[in-house]
Amino acid sequence: MHNRLVRAFAELVYFFRHAMVRDAAYVLHLPSERAELHCAVLDILEATFPAQMLEAISPELAEHATLAAAANSADAQDRRTRELHWLRVALRFAAGAFRIEESAKFALRVALHPDADAATSADAMLQAGANALLLGRRAEARNLLRQTVLRATDAGDIKCALQALNHLAGSMIDAGEMDQARTVVDEMRACAGDDAAMAILAVNCDARLHDAVGETAEAERLYRQCNEHAAAAGETARAARILVNLGGMMTETGRTDEARDLLKRSIALLRQAGEKRAETVALGNLGWNEQACGNLAVAEQLLAQAARMAREIGSRLDEAVILGNLGNLYLARNDTSAASQAYTEALALHREVGNRRHEGIVLGDWAIIDLRRDQLDEAEAKFSRAIEIHREVRNRRSEGICESYMGAIFERTGRVAEAEAHFRRAIALSNEVGDLRHAGHHAMQLGSFLMKHGEREEGRRFLREALRIHESVQDEDAAAECRDLIAKAAQR
Repeated sequence: MHNRLVRAFAELVYFFRHAMVRDAAYVLHLPSERAELHCAVLDILEATFPAQMLEAISPELAEHATLAAAANSADAQDRRTRELHWLRVALRFAAGAFRIEESAKFALRVALHPDADAATSADAMLQAGANALLLGRRAEARNLLRQTVLRATDAGDIKCALQALNHLAGSMIDAGEMDQARTVVDEMRACAGDDAAMAILAVNCDARLHDAVGETAEAERLYRQCNEHAAAAGETARAARILVNLGGMMTETGRTDEARDLLKRSIALLRQAGEKRAETVALGNLGWNEQACGNLAVAEQLLAQAARMAREIGSRLDEAVILGNLGNLYLARNDTSAASQAYTEALALHREVGNRRHEGIVLGDWAIIDLRRDQLDEAEAKFSRAIEIHREVRNRRSEGICESYMGAIFERTGRVAEAEAHFRRAIALSNEVGDLRHAGHHAMQLGSFLMKHGEREEGRRFLREALRIHESVQDEDAAAECRDLIAKAAQR
């Protein structure tokens, strides 16, 4: 068989040394003749190769089946049935190999196939919409997901409808459309009705919404409720995906040790389950966690691995977030050139995929480079724009961080009253969302500021509060810096 295939390939190379010659020969056949040729090829391949090998070449088989079904032949129904079969196999193969672009293409073809039943069509439309989101095609994705809801409802597949609504709400959260996301969450609850197993999907989406707007206590309660439900139902992969979100939120709010344990556990479970995309997100979150703890070498390895996996599967949405975190790592190493490059790439991708929330985050991170270079006008402009976006998408944690940097800029440019107001807003916002790590840093900034400007008693009070917070979140470097400031304050 191998020798016959080699000889056949050699003959093909001989006869068609140029693609244009091949195409010209192909179009000389009538459409009905071409359809018969493709049908013959499909017959031969199906009869020749074992099932496992056929699955590996299913994308090619699907194309032959589609072209074979193009003719109005006596066995047209049989050919359409074979076409749908190979389209579904090709979709399964592409999805299993995490080829997002290819998977999206085959999913849409299955969904729109005239012989696909309502349930098959809805499930394929769901995959097409979810993949379109990862590829950054937000408008297309939302249209597909809305169509999924209609088809799934007609098919009586409530779970599929809820999954589509979950993706739809997630895209709105990323875009900062919080009111619209809340409407979709309410729609999910109505769709689930009294079915507790279905309603938990709405609870998980609700947790993401609370997380995004900084309501961390409620978000954590809901995440844990969903995780317990998934674990009790034996849905290990879903339970692990929830841990990834919870670990990210804990990292964001300074509970890094607990977050690291959750993320490592989730990575092991996701790898075992073959959930490559979720594993990519988890690795990115763990890299961010290690960076927050000062373990930059470990963080770089994890983030580089996550970025590589995101590119392999074609998830531009995830790649953009990971690039932003790599920029932060380079900035922590004072490599402003590498950080600027990473931020440039991340910002372009965020704007392409419509991730408004992370667009604001990257703008604020990038402004830090301008601040370090004493380019204060540029820094102020970037921070101001970032704050506008954070308020628009209700990202109060990031707004608080940017407010503290604005305070530093205003202090350096002699606008003392405005600087103090920015520092106080930063503390209030960080406390409001439970971001203890940054609340400690903001309190230390304000304490130092007040000491410099003659408000020594209040300055000492803020420094003591900052030390308490630093010690509670085990931020030893910040605690040491704060103790030094307190000692100097005592000498005055």
